[in-house]
Amino acid sequence: MRIRGAAYLEWISQGSANAEYDEILPGGAQLNVEIRMKPHGVCGIFVSIFTRNGQALYEELFATLHATPDDGVAWGIARGYAAHRATQSHVSSRRIPPKHEV
Repeated sequence: MRIRGAAYLEWISQGSANAEYDEILPGGAQLNVEIRMKPHGVCGIFVSIFTRNGQALYEELFATLHATPDDGVAWGIARGYAAHRATQSHVSSRRIPPKHEV
């Protein structure tokens, strides 16, 4: 069972997700990406990584990505992999800007 943090509680209060992706990462960590479409084509993305025991290692919310749900999931997976590498190397993660900020 996953033990969610405060960021997820804020995210889920906005309604249910339109798409969700789960993957077991090397070493047993769990990647979870949730997508919520908002008005005007804005795709909200929630990326989280958990230990194999369900403890949250990383949670990040991106609220203003202009993308389709499929693009949002793909971007979230890439962000999750980057965050996982950072947590594995004990280096603070560098924020990857969404497409609309590039």
